[in-house]
Amino acid sequence: ALLKEARIFNRCPEAAEMDTGLIAMLDRLSEGGVRFVVIGGVAVVTHGVLRTTADVDIVPEPTIDNWLALGNLLIDLGSD
Repeated sequence: ALLKEARIFNRCPEAAEMDTGLIAMLDRLSEGGVRFVVIGGVAVVTHGVLRTTADVDIVPEPTIDNWLALGNLLIDLGSD
């Protein structure tokens, strides 16, 4: 998985323990060609701060091609 190979998991054991569903979702975004950054609680955890969070916040790159990639992925996943 793309995110499990990231350097952050070598630096921060807490980040490596993130929910596998969350990691799978972020991997799907990457594999779908969606360019994004993670913000909020999950981003804080990857920097070594212990914090609980129940969601993931992302900001997609604001380009037409990226919005299309995100929309297509959401359709593939059955999102309304």
